[in-house]
Amino acid sequence: MQVSNAENIAAQYLANIARHVVSGAVSLTSRWLNGSLNGLWKQPAAAAAINRTQRTEHLVFNARLEAALLPERLWLTGRVQNLFNEQYSDLLGAQMPSRWLMGGLRLALCR
Repeated sequence: MQVSNAENIAAQYLANIARHVVSGAVSLTSRWLNGSLNGLWKQPAAAAAINRTQRTEHLVFNARLEAALLPERLWLTGRVQNLFNEQYSDLLGAQMPSRWLMGGLRLALCR
C-alpha cells in the first residue's frame, strides 16, 4: 500500500503533538503601570516520524510592560518574546525564534 504525501504530512503532524502542556500568567495593573509575565512548558511527543532530533521539553517566558504617559488615554508599551532566549523547535521540528523585542504606543480613542 502506498501512502500519499497528504497522509504522510498528517501522520507527521500527529506524531509531534505535545504530550503535556502547562501554561500560566501573572499580571499587575495600576493607573500608571501595567505588566504581565506568562510562561509555557511543553513536553512534545516522540519526533521519530519526522526524522528530527528535538529536546524532550522546553519552557518559554514572555513579558509585557506598559507605562501611562496620559492615564486612561496614552501608554508606552514594551514586550519581550522568549525572555530567556530558549532554543527550541515546535510543530514538525520548525525552529522557533530566539528572544525578540517589540515596542510602541497604545492610544485609547474612547473612555
